[in-house]
Amino acid sequence: FGEADAFGLLGESPPAWSLRGQIAFAAARDVHVLVQGPSGVGKELVARAIHELSGRAAHPLVARNAATLPEALIDAELFGNLRDYPNPGMPERAGLIGAAHRGSLLLDEIGELSHELQAHFLRVLDAGEYQRLGESTTRRADFRLLAATNRPLDELKHDLAARLRLRVAVPSLAERREDIALLIPHLIRRMAGEDPLLARRFFAGGDSSGAPRVDATLVRALIRQPFPTNVRELEGALWTAMMHSVVAGHAQVEASVVEPAREVDPRKLTREQIEAALAHAEGVQDRAWRLLGLRNRFALIRLMKKHELA
Repeated sequence: FGEADAFGLLGESPPAWSLRGQIAFAAARDVHVLVQGPSGVGKELVARAIHELSGRAAHPLVARNAATLPEALIDAELFGNLRDYPNPGMPERAGLIGAAHRGSLLLDEIGELSHELQAHFLRVLDAGEYQRLGESTTRRADFRLLAATNRPLDELKHDLAARLRLRVAVPSLAERREDIALLIPHLIRRMAGEDPLLARRFFAGGDSSGAPRVDATLVRALIRQPFPTNVRELEGALWTAMMHSVVAGHAQVEASVVEPAREVDPRKLTREQIEAALAHAEGVQDRAWRLLGLRNRFALIRLMKKHELA
C-alpha cells in the first residue's frame, strides 16, 4: 500500500485505480491510443505502462516529444531517408516509424503540432504504409501510436483524433488529493537517491530507501495547495522546502514554503539567479531547473546558452 507499482504509478485513491483499469484495458487492445491529461500528471509514464503491459512489450518503445519535430524535416524524422538523400553525406535512417516496427511509438505533446503536420500521420496510421525520403518503394510498419497531449480533444486535427480510437484520461492531483501524502515521501526518496547530501540530512543513516524526515505541517499544507502543473509542481515545492531546510540547518523537510513554487517566466530570470541555482545544485542541471521553477531541463540549457554559462 502506498508504494509505486511495477510501472512507477503511485496512488491508492479511486481515480488512481480507475486509471490503472484504463491502462490495462488499453494495453490489451492493439489500437492507437491518446493519453490525455493536464501538464505534469505523468502521461508519459502512463503510455509506457500501456506498452509494457501489451503484447508489444518485447519490442521497442520509441519515444519522442512531438514539439521537437522540425517542420521542414518532419517526413525525414518520421519515415527516414536513404543514404545521401536529401543531402550528400546524410546517413541512412529508419525514422521513428521504422524504428518502432512491431513495437510502439510514443509521441508526447502531439497537440503542439500544427494541423498540417498532424496530417502526415494519417496514411501510416491507417495502413502502416510509408515511404522513406528518396525511396520509390512503399514500406509497411506494424506499430502502435501512443500519443499524449494536455490540449482539449477538439484542438487536434479531427481525422487524426478519429484514428486514436482509445482515450486514456489521467487525473490531476486536484482529483486525487489523498495521494499527495503518498507522493511526498516517494518523491523525496527519488531526489535523495541521486543526492548524498539530501540522503544524509533527511534519512536516518543516510539510507534513502527508508522513511524521510518530513514535518507533518508541510504535508498538510501541500495537500491543501492547488497544483496547476500537478506532480511537477509538487516536486518543485519539495525542492524549495528542502533547500530552505538545508540552509537553515534543519534535519527534516519543513513547511518553509507554504505556497509551492510556480512555473516562472524564463525571461525574468537573471544571470545571477541562474548562477546561484547552479551553484546550490553543484552544477547538476536536473536539480537546478527545479530550484528555478522552470518547466524542464531544456529551458535551463537555453538560458545557460543565452547567458553564456558553462
